[in-house]
Amino acid sequence: MHGFPRRSGAAQLVTLDQVLQTKEERAAVQAELRSRYQAAVVSISVNMPGKVKYDQDTLALIEYALARLQELFVAADCRVLETCWLHAVAGPAAVLAVAEDAAAIKRLAVQVEQEQPFGRLLDIDVFDAAGRQLSRDAVGLVGRRCFVCNEPAILCIRGRRHEVQEIAAAVAMLLEDFRRHEEATNHQ
Repeated sequence: MHGFPRRSGAAQLVTLDQVLQTKEERAAVQAELRSRYQAAVVSISVNMPGKVKYDQDTLALIEYALARLQELFVAADCRVLETCWLHAVAGPAAVLAVAEDAAAIKRLAVQVEQEQPFGRLLDIDVFDAAGRQLSRDAVGLVGRRCFVCNEPAILCIRGRRHEVQEIAAAVAMLLEDFRRHEEATNHQ
């Protein structure tokens, strides 16, 4: 459960039960860190529609988000108390305990989610020391946008405005953007 990222081979298809089990495991680690440190907790996962949740791309996205957040934490003088990696067929995740105001952390998390187009694939949740999740609205920020049309995501989800193929095509373009970014970064 805890430790360093590991890269696995072929992607696996995931079931709803596996997704729910993974969410429960992540919530348990979040609660454990909150209890241990009485601090804010950050949970980094990937918002990946479809049946494949753990592959080289999703793991690399988590690694990217964690590295970028850590850069911002250093600049903001936030101290990471512990980092836990979770590896499940329903998706990799990193969970951190951070000694800083949860609202300030949420603003940094949203910065990571928004500074690159592929950041839309990231899901960085922030919880205060009492376990309350901070929404974008709670810190004065605009809600998530749709993968396809850039309208508020909640409206498209509730209204089922887009076909599965449209969403898959938009996600594929975001993943390709991420791969290009990684390739450019690795060649510097």
